Amino acid sequence: MNKNDTLLVERLIESFNAQLCCYKTLRDTVRSMISSLVLSRGDLSVIIEGIENKSKLLEKVQGQRNSVESDIIQWQKRKTAIKTNNLVSELENVLENMEMVIKEFLEDEQKLKMYMEKLYGTQTGVRA
Repeated sequence: MNKNDTLLVERLIESFNAQLCCYKTLRDTVRSMISSLVLSRGDLSVIIEGIENKSKLLEKVQGQRNSVESDIIQWQKRKTAIKTNNLVSELENVLENMEMVIKEFLEDEQKLKMYMEKLYGTQTGVRA
């Protein structure tokens, strides 16, 4: 692995770690929203702040993605020619962790959606 490859992988690790942190916070925010909604017995006002936080975090993730888009394309082209080493293993580990956290976040989003639909229905927005 040459110096350019090393710098590329280091940039990706840094960006993906930042994204991972955002996704963990997103997951935790959604879990908090579910708890608040349950404890308030369906009072949507208790989750407004969580919705705003989610929006900011998603924008932050998108910014990180945009900032390394060309690096990702370059890595896709180069990765088959690079032997696995500690740095590449670290990148793969970060990606695996991010995949797991994103899956948990999406599952929790689905739980929140289902709970809200149960409380308010899907069409009217009026409590069922």
